[in-house]
Amino acid sequence: MVKAREYQEEKEALKAAEEEAKLQRKIKRAANTLKNKLEKEKRVKESTKKKAKAAREKEAKTLAVASKKTPKKQLNSTTPKAKKAAPTVLKQTKAPPKTKAPIKVLARRSVVVPAQEVVAPGVVVAKTSSRTITLPQHFG
Repeated sequence: MVKAREYQEEKEALKAAEEEAKLQRKIKRAANTLKNKLEKEKRVKESTKKKAKAAREKEAKTLAVASKKTPKKQLNSTTPKAKKAAPTVLKQTKAPPKTKAPIKVLARRSVVVPAQEVVAPGVVVAKTSSRTITLPQHFG
C-alpha cells in the first residue's frame, strides 16, 4: 500500500511537472512572438527611414548635378551687333484727385431783423435777400 501511494504521488508530481513545463513553453512562445513582432516593426521602420534618406540623397545629387552643369561657351562672333536701347522708365501717372461729395446745406431759418437796427452799441445789423449780416458800426 505504501508503494502504491508513493507511486501515485510520483505520478502526480510528474504530471504537475509536465503541466508546469507546458505552461512555461506557452509563456516562452508568447514572449517570442511578441518580441519578433516588435523586431519586425523596428526593421520596417528602419528600412523606411533608409529608403527616405536614400531618396533625399538621390534628389540632392540630381539637384547638385543640375546646378553644376554649365552652359556651353558660345564662340565670340565678329559681326557687329546692334546696341541695345536704354531701358525706358515709365512715368507714373498721377492718380486722379478724389472728387468730394457735394456738401448738402440744410436750409436754415434766418432770424428776420428789421433793417439798420442797432443791436449793441457800435454794431449795425443789415438784412440782405437771404441772410442777415451783422457789421460793426464803422462799416455801416
